[in-house]
Amino acid sequence: MEAQSILFVCTGNICRSPMALGFAQSIAAKCRLPISLSSAGLLSSGNAATEEAVKVMAEQDIDISPHISTTLDVALSRGPNFVIAMANAHLNETISRDPSLRPRTFTLKDFVRRARAMGQRDGPMEGYLSALGRGRSLSEMASALASDDDIEDPFGGPMSQYRECAIEIRSLVEDMIEHLYPRHGSLLR
Repeated sequence: MEAQSILFVCTGNICRSPMALGFAQSIAAKCRLPISLSSAGLLSSGNAATEEAVKVMAEQDIDISPHISTTLDVALSRGPNFVIAMANAHLNETISRDPSLRPRTFTLKDFVRRARAMGQRDGPMEGYLSALGRGRSLSEMASALASDDDIEDPFGGPMSQYRECAIEIRSLVEDMIEHLYPRHGSLLR
C-alpha cells in the first residue's frame, strides 16, 4: 500500500483542521494506514487549539491538546500529496500559493461528494485523485456556489457549535478514508 501525505487546512489551524487531523490520525492508527497527516492554517503559527476544540475532541476520546498551529507556507514546503481544505477560501489560497496542487486540492465536502459519485479507489492513489479532480475549472472552484462546501467555523461560538462541527468533520473524514482505503472500511464503523 502506497504511503500518502494529506494536509488539512483551515483559517487559524486551531479548530477545524486540528479536529480533522485528530479524527484522521485516530482512524489511521486503528486501521494501520500508511498515511502522513498534518494540518495548517492561513494565519500565524505557534497557537494552541482552542479550549473548546480540545474539549470536544476529548469527548470523542481524541487528545489534540498538544497541537500547535502551523502556517500554510511551512506545511506546503513539506510537499503534501494532496490537500483537504475546510472551506473554499482555504482551497483557493492553497492553489494560489502552489498552483501545482490544483488537481490535488479539494474541500472536504467536495472530495467526499466526488468520491461517493466515483466509488471507492481500486487502483493507484494518483490516478484516483486525478479522476476525482477532473473537470473542475478555476472559475467553478472560486465561485460563490463553492462556499456551500464550507464547514462552518465554530471559532468564538458556543460548545454546541463545536460539537456540530466535530460531528460533521468526523463523518466526512471517515467517508474520505473509506473511499481512499476501501479494504479497511469495515474497521471504521
